[in-house]
Amino acid sequence: MINATQTQSLIEKYTNAPAKEMPHGVIYPEQRVMVRELQALLEYEANNKLCYYQQGEEKALELLAEYRSTFDWAESYSVEVDWELEIERHTAGYACKSKEEALAYQSGDLECEQPDLCDISPEYEYTGYCSTPEIRVLVSDFKPKKAKQLITLTVLVDNIVSVEEVEGTIKGIYPNTVVVSTIQEGETSN
Repeated sequence: MINATQTQSLIEKYTNAPAKEMPHGVIYPEQRVMVRELQALLEYEANNKLCYYQQGEEKALELLAEYRSTFDWAESYSVEVDWELEIERHTAGYACKSKEEALAYQSGDLECEQPDLCDISPEYEYTGYCSTPEIRVLVSDFKPKKAKQLITLTVLVDNIVSVEEVEGTIKGIYPNTVVVSTIQEGETSN
């Protein structure tokens, strides 16, 4: 694990990222750097190339684990291939509905269709070579996970009330609450 005294945690980097005023609004450049790093890590993972991460595979796995435990995000996938042309090559992107579809392109279970060269230049012809698809990942809605709190609550009632009623009342006020345990004491006399 990373020594916390040597480097900031990802949540600290995200939370302490300085704002930069732009004509169209405020941006957080360091948070954008984090998103690009996460996209690269997810692409290395999807392409089975974590060993190519600049700080090594072990560091890549640690960072991915920290991102996954600390943040939520949405992912969209595509694959990218290079088509060899008579004169040069053309890179084409293919949107995917899921990571599984991207992996199917990469494994050869799905084939990439040749792009229409009319848009590029009609005189080019394919040489027949197409590179192995590389998976591309786009991360959006990047934000810290919601923190969970443990609150201990003791409820003492004067009249006879069922534990289920108390639990129902608590869940009515706080719908996402989980009641961990309840204790019902025996009747007491005055």
